[in-house]
Amino acid sequence: MCDFSFLSELLEKGKPLERVGRKATGLSSLQANMAAGLPGKRSTFQSCCAMRGYKIN
Repeated sequence: MCDFSFLSELLEKGKPLERVGRKATGLSSLQANMAAGLPGKRSTFQSCCAMRGYKIN
């Protein structure tokens, strides 16, 4: 079983919890969101390719 007592100590001291993962630098906000796995608006190019059945990674 895991001991999560350290979480209560962090929250009591008012320290923000660290975010896990790397920050996507050098990208626009939309591309950074997509790199982080967040939903974003598709570009016209991506929409056209999707309509034609092409996969874009």
